[in-house]
Amino acid sequence: SHGDQIKPVVVGRGGTDHRWIVEKIEEDQPNIVLILSDCYTEWPKERPAPASVPILILHPADHGDLPEWDHVDIEMLEQFGDEGSREGSR
Repeated sequence: SHGDQIKPVVVGRGGTDHRWIVEKIEEDQPNIVLILSDCYTEWPKERPAPASVPILILHPADHGDLPEWDHVDIEMLEQFGDEGSREGSR
């Protein structure tokens, strides 16, 4: 056995506000920031981390506006819906 498959559970669906990221980054000072979002949000006006800290935004193909500040844009190839993950995927 390769372990249990995990079925993702999506909660919420709307009203996300990513502006809190600025405070959290200042507090934790991470080496990298990974944001998973549908991008239907109000992004902070300023880049929330120094230029030396990469910010990666992982989003579905159908998404809202991306922030205007420098980031790495990563489109998910597959979305999970009610059907969960594919059989046999590892």
